[in-house]
Amino acid sequence: MINYAHQRFMKPLEALENILKIASSNKDHGGAFYKNKGRDVLFRLEALSRIYREIHDKKAFDFWYKEFKSLEDLLGQIDYNESMQLTFSSNKKLKSKSDKLFGQNCLTLTEALTHKLKNDGWLHGEKTQLFRSALASASWLESHEDRSAYGHEMCNELQKLKFKYENGELNPFQIEDGLHEFRRRLRWIGIYSIASEGMVQLLKIKTIPGSLQKYQTKEIVSSPYNVMPKATKNQHTIHIQSQHFYAMSWLIQQLGVWKDDAHRYEALQLLEGEISKTDQEMMQSLPSRAEMAMDDFIYSEQVILKLSRDILRSIS
Repeated sequence: MINYAHQRFMKPLEALENILKIASSNKDHGGAFYKNKGRDVLFRLEALSRIYREIHDKKAFDFWYKEFKSLEDLLGQIDYNESMQLTFSSNKKLKSKSDKLFGQNCLTLTEALTHKLKNDGWLHGEKTQLFRSALASASWLESHEDRSAYGHEMCNELQKLKFKYENGELNPFQIEDGLHEFRRRLRWIGIYSIASEGMVQLLKIKTIPGSLQKYQTKEIVSSPYNVMPKATKNQHTIHIQSQHFYAMSWLIQQLGVWKDDAHRYEALQLLEGEISKTDQEMMQSLPSRAEMAMDDFIYSEQVILKLSRDILRSIS
């Protein structure tokens, strides 16, 4: 009999092993791992380890969460520096400085990734085999119990996010620890949904409240990140109304745009030593715009409440 909890780790794990195999045959191990979308796969394994440390053996899954995260953090740093280098590549005045700073950072970080892949046992499969063994020996819950635990943990994450925002811990006027951290925590809900491998499904509702229409953009509705894997026959499922999920996806995307803008202004200031008055005003306006969007999402549209209610209806 299929154990869905165990099975949902297999697809991203096999994808990771394939990427590692390609990286091992390339002279630039770290560069090959980065270019083959290793980060996307690691996000799913992180998400599953993160949620199952609350459902199962906290010590074991927390260990693997940190292992996957340490790789993903390096990939994130490479991605940031590569993005900044590309941003200023067409700027004749700043290209040289950008290449020297961000280009060198990319090389250094890629070398560090290569070192980690080789020295931590990732490159030739020792580490993934250990993870396979850990999964095989885990005491998994039955399907309906797993669905209930998974759903409750998603709701707990949503409530923690709301609580931290209301208490001022997630301050949008602090770009990294506030705006970005809010986005990061909300994004986990989307990744949990995709990583559930069919257990979470979107429920299409024909009549959408006017207050939620602004979130239902063509880009969001057609995004591959908002298409759930098909449920397996007889699999217990969690249904989330699509307009609520799309609202969450819209906010994640928009906060990402503002975060990237803030990083771009910071990089510009670093390269030039100062930025124009117009750029300063734009940079200063970002937190206020983010705060208004967060307030609308949480209070006016009550999307966190509605997402939680959808999930709890499915598992009650």
